[in-house]
Amino acid sequence: MARKESIGARISRAFRAAGIGAGAALCLLVGIAFLTVAGWIALVAAYGAAKAALIIGLAYTGFGLAGLGMASVIAKPPEHVPHDVERTRHSDIDLYIRLLDGFATGMQAGRKARRPH
Repeated sequence: MARKESIGARISRAFRAAGIGAGAALCLLVGIAFLTVAGWIALVAAYGAAKAALIIGLAYTGFGLAGLGMASVIAKPPEHVPHDVERTRHSDIDLYIRLLDGFATGMQAGRKARRPH
């Protein structure tokens, strides 16, 4: 039988998880900064400073806009479904269940009919 976890243990676990998450986020930010600098150096060598700035700026702007788009889709509350539509969905489910039950019954009857007596 499992014991319930104490509030102190839950708080401790939550702070540990938050600390690990913050450390991971910091590592990601440092990694992104180094990758940006490396990309800057490579792009300046290949295209010059103006094009390098444009490419990196467009990349970050694109990632930011994509992130905002995903966040706005996730943050939308589900649409309210009118009660009669919900009732129709349940009746459709009942119809499918009856249809599948009839199909299974027919399959069993067909198998019995093929067997020699």
